[in-house]
Amino acid sequence: MEPIIRPVMMQDLSEILLIEEQCFKSPWSPSVFFLLADRQGHVLNREGEISMLVAEVEGQVVAYIVWEYEIRQKRGHLLNIAVQDDYRRRGIAGTLLSCALESFQSTEAEMFFLEVRESNTSARRFYEKMGMASVSRSKRYYEDEDAIIYQVKL
Repeated sequence: MEPIIRPVMMQDLSEILLIEEQCFKSPWSPSVFFLLADRQGHVLNREGEISMLVAEVEGQVVAYIVWEYEIRQKRGHLLNIAVQDDYRRRGIAGTLLSCALESFQSTEAEMFFLEVRESNTSARRFYEKMGMASVSRSKRYYEDEDAIIYQVKL
């Protein structure tokens, strides 16, 4: 079944927090997701705009993506993407990432980038499959591990 991609809503919070706990060693604070949900997935700040979409299958949120448009730097930044274990390898992450990248078509953004744990080989393969290239390394980005920086020109 094809997922429904839509902005986050307040009623999604419990499912999002479960996915976040399941997927990450250092989960984000619930307050971040609360703010995004309270504003229907769009928060404006001095630097630009933070956006969030969820993927829903049969009435259940199974994945989400959070990204930022940094206006001054003319770039997009993937902040977080997660898919519930039972729904991985079904193309949902690719659909979410494509939606995020499409959101930059009406902006002046020139590139999109992200950081990923060096040891996360499945995520690194996914980003490469999505056309992103490894461009650098950030030492100890994740206290205990380096991050590999990926980017794609828009």
